[in-house]
Amino acid sequence: MKLFLALALATSVILTGCSPSSPAGPSPSLSSPAEDPMDMDAIAAKTLEFAETLFGMAEGYAIGKIEEAGYEWRVVQRDLEMFPVTKDYRPNRIDLTIKEGIVYKVSVG
Repeated sequence: MKLFLALALATSVILTGCSPSSPAGPSPSLSSPAEDPMDMDAIAAKTLEFAETLFGMAEGYAIGKIEEAGYEWRVVQRDLEMFPVTKDYRPNRIDLTIKEGIVYKVSVG
């Protein structure tokens, strides 16, 4: 019986320690405070507007610009090699297609 009570107490302490102390909110990197952080279409449109400025840039320079602006990025294709990517949608992520070291195509997601 004492073992059972000690085990129950230890379990409740562990579970209490794992619970969040404050409710989780949206990621602050997705938008400015003036925007609705759940308006994924608006965020994606803003990301695409920026991404379209990257056409023709050298890969390294474009990645530097993306990181400087606070967006996420990934290379989905380089020359004829396509890379495996996840299907999760992130409106602040820029997908890059690179040909001969130059940004050839961009998409958001």
